[in-house]
Amino acid sequence: MAESLRFRLVKSLIGRKFPTVKGVSTQTVHFWKFGTASSPETNKHADDIGKLVILDARGPEEYAVSHILDAINVHQGAKLTDVENTASLLKQNEQLGKQSVVCYCAVGFRGSTYAKALSQYLEKENPELLKTVQVYNMEGGLFKWANEGKPMIDHKNRSTTKAHPHYELIGKILLSGNIMALHPEP
Repeated sequence: MAESLRFRLVKSLIGRKFPTVKGVSTQTVHFWKFGTASSPETNKHADDIGKLVILDARGPEEYAVSHILDAINVHQGAKLTDVENTASLLKQNEQLGKQSVVCYCAVGFRGSTYAKALSQYLEKENPELLKTVQVYNMEGGLFKWANEGKPMIDHKNRSTTKAHPHYELIGKILLSGNIMALHPEP
């Protein structure tokens, strides 16, 4: 599926704001998570994965509507979870070898913010861990993932096609069709 002009613009703006954060496509994350390639680009990343850790940097209301299977919500109230908690999780997994940490949010700003903070924390507090941990932001965030029809679950672990818009105007611009939902299904 061709990337829309809207998502190319968002990707470019986020890339300029966070030049040190590595981006990873939704296709590659889908391949890493589910093992099914949807483009030739995923093949070049096949050996890079190690243990996959997916971090959702959106608010609890957004996470309740939909998220990627096994994603850990790292947002508490109005403040992102202290990256120390994530670093501790990665340290516990260290004996597993390589780890790929994918951060995401609605479109990429909060995911990039968290990816940058986590990378900086690891660089300062645990540089040895950075030898086996790669931190990424998922380009286009959950909006792109949802628009591509990739699998998501809600707060009750049910399959869903809905995505919380974060801000309603942004949702109307970036979410296609009838996939916007402000609240999870009961």
